[in-house]
Amino acid sequence: MTAAAAFLPQPAAEIVDSRPCFRNVIHSSHRNGGVMMCGTDETSGSLFSYVDLDARIPARHPLSKVRQVVHISMTDCDVGRQHHGVWTTRRGAMGYIVILTGAGISAESGLGTFRDKGGMWAKFNPAELANPRAFAKDPARVHEFYNLRRIACVEAEPNAAHLALAKLERDYPGKVLIVTQNVDDLHQRAGSADVLQMHGALLRAKCAGCGVKWQAALIMTADDRCPSCGAKACRPDIVWFGESPYHMAEIRAAIAACYLFVVIGSSGTVYPAAGFAAVAQEHGTRTLSINLDHPAGASSFDEMMTGPASRMVPRWVEQVLGAA
Repeated sequence: MTAAAAFLPQPAAEIVDSRPCFRNVIHSSHRNGGVMMCGTDETSGSLFSYVDLDARIPARHPLSKVRQVVHISMTDCDVGRQHHGVWTTRRGAMGYIVILTGAGISAESGLGTFRDKGGMWAKFNPAELANPRAFAKDPARVHEFYNLRRIACVEAEPNAAHLALAKLERDYPGKVLIVTQNVDDLHQRAGSADVLQMHGALLRAKCAGCGVKWQAALIMTADDRCPSCGAKACRPDIVWFGESPYHMAEIRAAIAACYLFVVIGSSGTVYPAAGFAAVAQEHGTRTLSINLDHPAGASSFDEMMTGPASRMVPRWVEQVLGAA
């Protein structure tokens, strides 16, 4: 198998027997002679975190490498306790892919990054503006900075990398989730539906007082009032320095569940996202970086593809869909 072929998703195993108990299992891995799983109890519909099956599966058993299971059924089972299962295996659904995108994928659409020296970045220092203290001290200047970014976002168009990822989500037979550090809406406009924006969204506003969120006006001002509580506390719905990223529990669960974790256009220096690849490797997930250069933390990737996202991502997506 070539290095490139090794990073094409493979069919996961499907586990069945004559008396179903659990469905919608999103993660399965072989550890310490048992199996760890996450999914939904068929009877109650409630979510369970892990089930430890004292199954003593041989190291070469197909279950020892499963990253996604779409159906599992066992006899005499209760959630969260040790059991002996009875099952057979067969080839089933394609593996779950989680993709993290960073500023590099949107840079080719004309949206600058914090590291750029020209344009608005020559006038504004993001480190001084992207924090709650700056907003409290000078909300007008913070709004000026984000108004310019919002205008640039609206004027930008998705590039070939965004469109390729939307095609992957649409045509791939398994699940694809995009987790993005970007605050633009280019993934959504390209056609991607399953997108988690961990750092917020330029096109959303929120009240610093009551927390309600709404569609942002193109130009926001310090005099804007919250449509819910009426306070003059309207800010961009952006995760600033010192604040907790959005969707972290969902992102961690997805990384634990996925078959392949791909990072596109990220320098690997902004945490917690910079640590996701290492976490994926700890779960036994294969990792791939697609970036202009080798990222920081390169040891966390099993393979790296270097080049512009607009060229490399469509190439990778075609390989994945060709093998599906």
